[in-house]
Parts: sequence; C-alpha cells; structure tokens
Amino acid sequence: MEFIKKLLREPVSWVKRRIRTSGQPRRSFLLEKMPKNAVCAEIGVWEGKFSDMILRRTNPSKLYLIDPWEFQPDFPNRMYGGKVAKKQKEMELRYEAVKRMFGNK
Repeated sequence: MEFIKKLLREPVSWVKRRIRTSGQPRRSFLLEKMPKNAVCAEIGVWEGKFSDMILRRTNPSKLYLIDPWEFQPDFPNRMYGGKVAKKQKEMELRYEAVKRMFGNK
C-alpha cells in the first residue's frame, strides 16, 4: 500500500519520464518498489512480458492479469486498435499465449 501511496504522490511528469526513455518502455523501476510476496495486479497485460518480470522479481503470493484482449478499431494508434493487432483473432491469440505462459503458475 505504501508503494501505491508513494506513486500517487509523484508528479505525473516524473512518472512519465521514468516510464519512457528514448521511446522505449522502462517500467523496471516499478519492480524495485514493489513489495515481495504481495498480491499484485497488472492492468494492460498485452503479451505478458512485464507480467513475467513481476512474477520473477517480486514472487507475488497472487498475480492478477487484467486485459480485455479486445481489438478496438476506434483507437487506431494503439497496439490493440490497429497499430500492431489488425483484428480480433490476433488479440485472441495473444490471450491464449498468455494463458499458456501463466496457466500453471
């Protein structure tokens, strides 16, 4: 809970600078602040790469993976709206891959 309170106190611009450097996502600093063996959730899982990092680095007691895996053409500049995924079937394949990756953990 303290981690969330700290994150909420940080100025938005600071968080944005930490997350994006040279156009590449950098969220690993969040893992350093997350408590070990806690209940965790990731909202916006996509292909589960960061979820795997959460699992390996923080060893959560539970990890909830939240994502609609829904193609949304109203957002053409987003990965899920046409920038990467071009149709719902691609989103379903991502969902199935994430289930296989984390199904037994």
